[in-house]
Amino acid sequence: MNEQFLHYVWQQKLFMHLPQVTIDGRPIEVVDVGRHNYDSGPDFFGAKIKIDGTYWVGNVEIHLRASDWYRHHHQTDAAYDSTILHVVATSDADICRTDGTPISQCVLNYPEDIYGQYEQWLQKHDTVACSDRIKLVPHVIISGWLTTLLLERLSEKADRIDRLLEQHVNSWEDAFYISVARNFGFHTNSQPFEQLARSLPLSCISKHRNSLIQIEALLFGQAGLLNDAVDDYSRQLQQEYRFLQQKFQLKPIDGSTWKMMRMRPQNLPHIRIAQFARLMHLSPNLFGQIIDNPSPQNIRRLFDICPDTYWDTHYHFGAATSAKPKPLGQQSVNVIIINTIAPYLFVYGKRHDNHDMEQAAISLLEDIPAERNAHISKCVGAGLEAHHAADTQALLQLYQNYCMPHRCLHCRIGHQVLAHHLQS
Repeated sequence: MNEQFLHYVWQQKLFMHLPQVTIDGRPIEVVDVGRHNYDSGPDFFGAKIKIDGTYWVGNVEIHLRASDWYRHHHQTDAAYDSTILHVVATSDADICRTDGTPISQCVLNYPEDIYGQYEQWLQKHDTVACSDRIKLVPHVIISGWLTTLLLERLSEKADRIDRLLEQHVNSWEDAFYISVARNFGFHTNSQPFEQLARSLPLSCISKHRNSLIQIEALLFGQAGLLNDAVDDYSRQLQQEYRFLQQKFQLKPIDGSTWKMMRMRPQNLPHIRIAQFARLMHLSPNLFGQIIDNPSPQNIRRLFDICPDTYWDTHYHFGAATSAKPKPLGQQSVNVIIINTIAPYLFVYGKRHDNHDMEQAAISLLEDIPAERNAHISKCVGAGLEAHHAADTQALLQLYQNYCMPHRCLHCRIGHQVLAHHLQS
């Protein structure tokens, strides 16, 4: 048993068809359960309750044990003096306000089989606990919940964007530059890529945007990957970087932070930095170009890039390989759209009250095929459908924020399953 379950039973009024009485035998009629309070203070504000025929308006506090009232020192906190009913699972103490007046108390009477179902869910780990009953939930409920989950996920990603904007005096280009750079690290090297971008202001790149070799020199030099020049190309970059480093008073990051072991050659940091350099060379005002035309076609055109021809025969500086162009692949572009571009468009739309831009963010995700990973597979295996990345982003939000931490009582699917269980 936990307080979360008692809160759920009270908020959803699952006790209404059962008799409720105070611990001293007075009948209780709940007219309004009140508004759930997620901050400090009583758990439900503005409840309306009749106790033995007397009408009360005030707050409701819920605990597992009545003695928790004293354990939490509510008897000395005036914020709880407006409590009209103390709802508990176990009554092991009488309670009172700061002036010593007693507070009515009841042991909540609810259908036992509801808790039995919830307890079964709590025993299941690393899975969708209600998978055997999802088919009972109407499609319209699931569809609406997935839409809410997608918006919830985009809003969570907005927190990081807001922090970056604050750090860069609301410069969308500067914040976007850092986020895109981080995304070019594709998880394994996301941290050093972000450090690289933070160490090299976008303004430095913009001043040399017409020269790919100088942009590469800035990026590879700041990445700490030009300390040992091993061929003509790396020596040229090293020479350019020394000049630019002095010009902008730059301090490179530690080159040892880059992870290179057990990686596919096309994911090596040298290739990703070379691709990022080409992107910065071709689209100096990248976010502005996306805002002007957020269509999937335009965004894919902007990211249709290939690094300098040197990289056709190299995965890093030095020994050459057989010639093979190394464009930024479609899957990589999809990851950048999902993790960076769509969230930025969504936040931009929110901040500027531009609903078309918010919808453009969602449309981008709907244009990308469904993602694949173990969490999504579990959701699909449970009977939930995934047609595109908007669906899979919602499923990831569902699994990570509701299924894994057992927040079933906050999930619309879980609520519907419990409601069906109660009716059957």
